[in-house]
Amino acid sequence: MRNPKSDPNFAGFGQYLTGKDGAYRFRTIKAGLYRGRTRHIHAAVTLPGEKIRTCTQLFWDEPSYDLNGKLWAQQNDNDGVLGGVRDASQRAALIRKFSKVAGAAGDEESTVWDIVMGSAAMEPSYPNTPGGELIVPGEAVGSDSGSAKSRWKIAVPAYPGYAYEVYANPTHGTPGYAALPFALTAEGKVDRNITVAEKEGTLTLYVDKPSVKGAYLVGYRVPGANLGTPSGRGMGPGGGRRPGQGQGPGPQGEGAGRPGGEVGELLFGNGPF
Repeated sequence: MRNPKSDPNFAGFGQYLTGKDGAYRFRTIKAGLYRGRTRHIHAAVTLPGEKIRTCTQLFWDEPSYDLNGKLWAQQNDNDGVLGGVRDASQRAALIRKFSKVAGAAGDEESTVWDIVMGSAAMEPSYPNTPGGELIVPGEAVGSDSGSAKSRWKIAVPAYPGYAYEVYANPTHGTPGYAALPFALTAEGKVDRNITVAEKEGTLTLYVDKPSVKGAYLVGYRVPGANLGTPSGRGMGPGGGRRPGQGQGPGPQGEGAGRPGGEVGELLFGNGPF
């Protein structure tokens, strides 16, 4: 049951893209308290071209009090997670001082928190990176943009010979029975659920169904694995490569093809999921 004192506009989590220089900024409520932990915020970072999400935590450089003004049992000095950070400089990097925001109408506070990943971001090269992920804004198109009568435009970075399918719910993976039919133009007939790119560049697909969580999942198959109909994980039973096939050109040269029927996933959208 939701706490009646909580902000009804707070979703509990959010997702955003940094700028080209890696800068980010977000506005949220002050983190609440729960048993066994001091006050903190979770932050997860995924670099372009990587498949893993790195999670860290931000702590307040101040005592934690409950809603009644009573000192909370767990503070920074006895929090089990923060106490596990033995390196003094790393520990200090997780604890920030917050200061009042000048000119703010309420009790808003701010701080600066730099997250250093220790590796350089790379543009995804999914022909060479099976399972790579991209997140880009989706777009409702048509005179009734955003209504039930809209079409949704999905722009995919595509490569010659690769086959593409679309799914409305990114949390369900790529179940074949749920592959969406789509058109290749905004006004065209919705008459297919798979298409093969003829050239490198942006492939634009139009679907009539809105995404479940603000994102579409686009499954792709390497050249030579483009046969069959959606089934299993969605990429079809006819995915076996024929001799001499299965090699897909990538942005930086030749990329090894994947075994027939395997699926890579690209996530598209601008909302949390």
